[in-house]
Amino acid sequence: MRFMNIALSIVLLATCAAAQSSRQTVGTVRGVVFTVDVSTAHAVVRDAQISLDGPTHLEAKSDGEGRFAFNPVPSGSYEVTAQVPEWQHSKA
Repeated sequence: MRFMNIALSIVLLATCAAAQSSRQTVGTVRGVVFTVDVSTAHAVVRDAQISLDGPTHLEAKSDGEGRFAFNPVPSGSYEVTAQVPEWQHSKA
């Protein structure tokens, strides 16, 4: 299936699992994929393919409310990208 890149706003919430040790090496990356139109209205994007690239590569799909999560995620610096299925892009 062909995916089209579109401008997406991704709200990321990087949170760490509760731990009592300062040596924690894993955490969680969660977010919501949505678009913003010229009137600044938000529309969630379901079934977006999310990639997390850094010390490790992880993939997920956004759910019906545009949410996604990666857990556990090793500590480090990551880049997050999202691609929207063509069928959803053509509905807009």
